[in-house]
Amino acid sequence: MTKRIASKRKVYLQTGEDLWGKSHLLWKKSEKWKYTPGEHKKRHRSSERLTGLNSSQDLQYMFSLGYLTSVPSEKVRISYHEPRYSTLLREKQKLKKTYINMNENQFESLYHSSRKNKGKVSENLLKLLEKRLDMCLVRSAFAVSLCHARQLISHGHVSVNNQCVYNHNHYLNSGDFVAVDSMYIPNAAQLCMKSIKQLPIDYFKSSPNLEIDYHTMSFIYLYSPEIETIPYYISYNLDQIIRYYS
Repeated sequence: MTKRIASKRKVYLQTGEDLWGKSHLLWKKSEKWKYTPGEHKKRHRSSERLTGLNSSQDLQYMFSLGYLTSVPSEKVRISYHEPRYSTLLREKQKLKKTYINMNENQFESLYHSSRKNKGKVSENLLKLLEKRLDMCLVRSAFAVSLCHARQLISHGHVSVNNQCVYNHNHYLNSGDFVAVDSMYIPNAAQLCMKSIKQLPIDYFKSSPNLEIDYHTMSFIYLYSPEIETIPYYISYNLDQIIRYYS
């Protein structure tokens, strides 16, 4: 079972992003998830103010002498955005909370593993995240959500290469055969069709790394997907995530 035992709405309120594309199910008549907790919400991040410069007279004098090519402004616009570290932390939390049940040690170990592989660190990190068994079940539409996928795995309904796997952190390799035992899930087909109807039309066109067979409730993991083909609901600034750990 997933460790996400608290309300899933809190993840939306903390990040202010539609991480799983289910905001319309959590708040049917409100956009409360777009605002962070607190009295002032997100208004303090975009507040700006014109502040006078102490050296405005000196700048005017330098312009009159010809040292400056343009007339200097006597006021400067100051923006009260969140600090640099907080921005990096918020971006890292968005990506980590997208995969729900990941603690900081697991996520950081994935970052160090991605640095050891060839290629860009950001691309290697996303490829490792997409190789997880629970995420592949969601991408194949055999599970409605990550919580549902981990419930299937922990109850012993998912097998990899004809061997039952109970660890949702299991990483798939090219050519692995994954099957969902529909004998112990009477409504497996109904849940599968329900999850398919909730997905965009071009969802499966953007996930070509899985060879899916809905008649046998199985799929073959072909290769690691590219960043451009991963169907995320929001965009991530991967450079900020890498700078957070560097």
